Amino acid sequence: MNYTILAYKPDSDDYCMGCVRARYSADFEYRCTESREEAVKFIIEKLKANKKMEFNESGYEITILINGKEVDSGTWLDETETWDYSDKETAQSMMQEAEAMLGSEEADAKAKAEAAEEAQKAADKVRKAQEKEENDAKEYERLKAKFEMKG
Repeated sequence: MNYTILAYKPDSDDYCMGCVRARYSADFEYRCTESREEAVKFIIEKLKANKKMEFNESGYEITILINGKEVDSGTWLDETETWDYSDKETAQSMMQEAEAMLGSEEADAKAKAEAAEEAQKAADKVRKAQEKEENDAKEYERLKAKFEMKG
């Protein structure tokens, strides 16, 4: 199968109280491949880009063509008035796979960030305990010298 992924981002504007705060230009990218995995990776790139958009910036609209045909309308098989929706199901499964992979990447990143935060907290706790022990030892020596009997 030949997969063509079209990613179009329309131009958009950000207004606040009638004033233009920002203008975002249109963008168009496409990827043609025979590899489903490569097509899904391209979709993931665009879904990630959609998550990083500025406020009121339009995101990428993704269209999937399989063997040169847009899959939303189905494919005419013969004159028996039957439609083949297998391409549409393939496209839907590709989008679901991309969204699931993106979600798992985000979950992994969140788990790593939480683990790093916990490790930092543990390191801070150990460092504070060591500082307290050192300060207590210095205070002990200071008080010992102060109250030592001179005899």
